[in-house]
Amino acid sequence: MEKLYEELDEVKVEAEKLREECLTKTELMGTLKKVQVELSAKLQEAKLEIERLNKELCVKSKEIFEVRQLCDDTKSILQEKELLLQNLNSANQKMRVDYSDKIVKLEGENKGLLRAFDEATGKICDLEKKVSASEKEIYSLKQSLSAKKDKCVEAQLNIQSSRDLKDANGIIQKLEEENRISQEQLKWKNEQFTHLEDAHRRLHDDSQAHKAEWGKEKSELLKEISSLQISLDSQIRISKDLETELRICNQALAHEETKRKVLEMKVSELRSQCDGILLEHQETKSKLENLTFKRDEEIGELRNMLRTKETLFKETKCRSSQLEQENLELHASLKELQETILNEATARSSLKKLQTRFNSLEKLHSKCSQQYNEKEAKLRSDIEKLTQAMKECASDLKVKSKEIEMLEKDLEGCHCSMYVQNEYVSILLLVLKSEFHHVGTGKHISTELEPQNKEQDNQLFLNEQLESRENPKVYADLEEKCEEIITPTAEIQRFIEAMEESQEAALQESKGVSEALVKHNVHLAKRTTELRDIELEAEKWESSAGFMKTDLKKSQPANNMESDRVFGIIKEQDSKLSDMQQKISELESRAADVETLLKENNLLRQELSKLKNENAKSDALLTLEIEKQKLLMILEEKDKKIHNLTEEAKHLGEKLAIAETAITEKDNLLYQALQKAESSKAVEIKSKNKVIDELEGELQRLKSQFGRERKKLEGRNQELESQKNALLHDIKKLLHEREGFIVQMNGICTKLGESLEDVELTEILGKMLKHSKDEDEVDIDHTSRKVKKMFLPMQRGFEERIDERIPLKELNH
Repeated sequence: MEKLYEELDEVKVEAEKLREECLTKTELMGTLKKVQVELSAKLQEAKLEIERLNKELCVKSKEIFEVRQLCDDTKSILQEKELLLQNLNSANQKMRVDYSDKIVKLEGENKGLLRAFDEATGKICDLEKKVSASEKEIYSLKQSLSAKKDKCVEAQLNIQSSRDLKDANGIIQKLEEENRISQEQLKWKNEQFTHLEDAHRRLHDDSQAHKAEWGKEKSELLKEISSLQISLDSQIRISKDLETELRICNQALAHEETKRKVLEMKVSELRSQCDGILLEHQETKSKLENLTFKRDEEIGELRNMLRTKETLFKETKCRSSQLEQENLELHASLKELQETILNEATARSSLKKLQTRFNSLEKLHSKCSQQYNEKEAKLRSDIEKLTQAMKECASDLKVKSKEIEMLEKDLEGCHCSMYVQNEYVSILLLVLKSEFHHVGTGKHISTELEPQNKEQDNQLFLNEQLESRENPKVYADLEEKCEEIITPTAEIQRFIEAMEESQEAALQESKGVSEALVKHNVHLAKRTTELRDIELEAEKWESSAGFMKTDLKKSQPANNMESDRVFGIIKEQDSKLSDMQQKISELESRAADVETLLKENNLLRQELSKLKNENAKSDALLTLEIEKQKLLMILEEKDKKIHNLTEEAKHLGEKLAIAETAITEKDNLLYQALQKAESSKAVEIKSKNKVIDELEGELQRLKSQFGRERKKLEGRNQELESQKNALLHDIKKLLHEREGFIVQMNGICTKLGESLEDVELTEILGKMLKHSKDEDEVDIDHTSRKVKKMFLPMQRGFEERIDERIPLKELNH
């Protein structure tokens, strides 16, 4: 019995431990669920806010796009209307010009018609006057005819009465001739009158027709002018309406621009809010990662607890086997008790031992409860500390996020200032390079002018020698023999003139060559500046491409780390699910073990009931019954505890199923997020690769272009250097020949001074030396090969002439 009590106490302790563990597990699960629910709610809220903001952004972008389209349409309509107005104005101006020209023409025609009409009226008046005069003449002729008829009648009567027939016949013949002449005149005048009447009628008809046509044209012109005025009024009205519409459209555009600016401000605010939400999302992600890390740690602790519990379960199994053995021993002891019922002393001693064991077990139970309460207090204090630490961390994170935003703004400002400074420095470098280039060209020119200065010094020395030789004695001697040296001086003057002409031609050619070289140098400077600009642009492109490559290289390991981390999380969650399934199977096995224990307890109860029936006669059996009742109470409590444990196990199974569903949902969400992130990253990588390829292509193109330009410039520089070397060689030859020529001329001068000592020859030589001095002042580096071609034959001819005319004394003799 003592062993049974001990085992029962141990079972109670283990049951209490299991309860405590189950309570801690339930509390942990509850906290984890709360955290997960809160995080999921926050994530859903953030997603909803992001979706709402995206929808608002889409709507506002659509509105902005529609407003822009409306603005573009209004601008196009306004442009079309302006074009129509311009066309109408141009057409109106053309019509005005045409109608003004027509009016001028018609006025000129009307003036001509009026002049013609006046002329016709004058002619008609003249004709009427002529007709009236002719009528008067006709009337006078008729009167004369009537008088003549009367005279004829009287003459006939007189003839009849007289006998002088001859005179009467002569008179009659005369009268008949006069009558015939007058009739012919009348006919001619009648014909003229008819012609004049016809012309008058024609002129009158023409004038009336012209008046009618002029009236019609005038009415048509008035109608056209009125229609043009109406069209002008309508166009002016249309233009005014269009101006009002333009003003309205401008006002609407200004209003829309203000709206657009407001929308842009809102969009910027929404972007900032989205950035804040993304930062919060990242913070929540970091918190989730921390929580997952803590959860993993707690799961590891739970695994350790499960391992300890497995060991305890094994120990309980061992103890259950021991209990079975003890039950067998109890059966044997019960049989022995049945045999030793009469021995009361032994029974009392066993009861005392059982009571002592029971008291010791109660003390142990009180100690365990105290330890349990202490552990609960410690856990609560730890949980409170952790919550406070979480709140402090959240506040610190908010402060740090604000500081990070401020630092990002400062960084943007610094980047802008650095960009401005870099541009300023690049401009200064270009200016300094251009100045250094000018300084280099100045140095080159100074190096080229050094030999000229040397030659000028030599010429000055020669002039000094000539001046030293010019003394009055020499002048006197030379004046005496001036006439004898006229012929060679004339030849020398001709030669000098030819030399001057050749030198002028050489100077002009050298100037042309120098101008061409200056132009080429300017072109080379421009090309070098362009190439430097291209090099700077290429360096910028290379730097940008390098930055892009470095960003890609930096982002690729981060992306790979994130993908590996997410896959690791998924694998860990899969392993956790497998562990949870194993735990569920273990709990099910434990439930089966508990059921077996219940069955064994029922068997024990049956055996105890049998013992009650057998030992009902003795007091010892009564005490045993009391103890058995206590044991039954303890067993009932254990049954209740076992029932509670089974219910808790069921609840744990349900919670585990819910957790599995939640974990699967989270896994799906994480997998979808991973797919989206991978797709977006792939798209970004593709776009960046495209940009990099384009930049590399542009860099290669620029490099190839730069190489070509460099090769061209190098070839051009080599050509120029070769030309320069050739020119220097030619100049050296010319200088050498010139020195020989000067030596020859000095020899000639000495010979002439010794033989002739002529003043004019010395003056001519002085002029030649001055001319050579002036020639030295010209730029030697810019002379050409033509100088050699034009100078050498002259020099050779001169040498031949000198060779021919060296014996001057013989010629003088």
